[in-house]
Amino acid sequence: MEEARKPRPSPIVVMFGSFDNFVAVMFQPAWDNGMMEQGDILDLVDVFRRWETDGTWAEAYAR
Repeated sequence: MEEARKPRPSPIVVMFGSFDNFVAVMFQPAWDNGMMEQGDILDLVDVFRRWETDGTWAEAYAR
């Protein structure tokens, strides 16, 4: 019963283990090699972080 009350992990956490690992795998290489501008990466990370923390991702499961 206690397990059922825990929040469901987001797809990001399921696939990457943590949000920080997601950023390291998906965005750090583009940052390091200059393929994406720093401001663009920071904007994208901010959007994904909000998606992760505000529960937006859960809407996909509801449909």
